[in-house]
Amino acid sequence: MSLDKNIFGNNIKKLRAIKGLSRKELAEALDTTYRSVSAWETGEKMPRLSKLKEISTFFNVTEAYLLNHTIRDQELLDSVEGDPLERLTRLLYDKYMSIPDEHKPKVERELLRYAEILRIEATHNKND
Repeated sequence: MSLDKNIFGNNIKKLRAIKGLSRKELAEALDTTYRSVSAWETGEKMPRLSKLKEISTFFNVTEAYLLNHTIRDQELLDSVEGDPLERLTRLLYDKYMSIPDEHKPKVERELLRYAEILRIEATHNKND
């Protein structure tokens, strides 16, 4: 049975974003290196079993959940209490940071364009 490192890496990235942690902050919390966290998130490496247990405890999930369950964005939104703007900001920031730098200006323009479209639609629906 082979583990899909990408599921694990994406889960770590999403859970980290929900907690509002940088890779460096997560590394410090888990007493490991930034490079290790980065390697886990990109699927280059998997943590040792003892570290996997520590990670699952830190995020309050099971090891099986980390390794086998693809966390959907909607699950993340549903799991975080508090200000919706803060939740969306964390998720968007995480996704934005995973984009190669050369593509970020285009993504920024598209996000702003889409936000304007949503604002117009919301205003239009409010007036109906």
